[in-house]
Amino acid sequence: MSEKLGRWGVGPLFASMSGIIITVFISIHYAFFSDFNFLLPRAITLSVGIFLAIFGFIMYLLSSIQLHGKFEEKKLITHGFYAFSRNPIYSSWILFVIPGIILIIDSFIGILIPIFMYILFSILVVREEKFLEREYGQDYLEYKKNIGRLIPKFF
Repeated sequence: MSEKLGRWGVGPLFASMSGIIITVFISIHYAFFSDFNFLLPRAITLSVGIFLAIFGFIMYLLSSIQLHGKFEEKKLITHGFYAFSRNPIYSSWILFVIPGIILIIDSFIGILIPIFMYILFSILVVREEKFLEREYGQDYLEYKKNIGRLIPKFF
C-alpha cells in the first residue's frame, strides 16, 4: 500500500520541528551568548538580513501559490522557482528567511539554525521524494536528475 501525501507533504512536520530548533537556539543565544554578535557593522547585517528575509518570504509565497494551483491538477511543477530547486518552499526558509532573521537579530549562534534545519529537511524530504517518484515516474526522475534538491545544480 503506497503512502499518500497531502498538498503540503512533510511541510507541517518540518515547520513544527524547525520551530522547536529555532526556539532552542534563540533561547540559548539570549541566555548565554547575547554578547556574541557578528563582527560587521550593524547597518550591514540589518540591511542584508531584511533583504534576505523579504526575498525568502516572496519566494515562499510564490512557490506556495504555484504548488496550491497545480496540486489538484496532479501536474509536476517544473517552472518558476521549481526550475531552480525541487523544494523552493523549504529553500526559501533554510537559505533566506531564517538567515535573514538571524542577521536582523544579530545572533552569531543562530548560524547553526539553518544547518540543523537542513539536516531535518534532508531526513524528512526523502518521504516526499519517494511519493513523487511513484506519482510522476520517469518525469520526476528526469526532473530530479537535473534540478537540485535545495539549491540549483550548476554543472
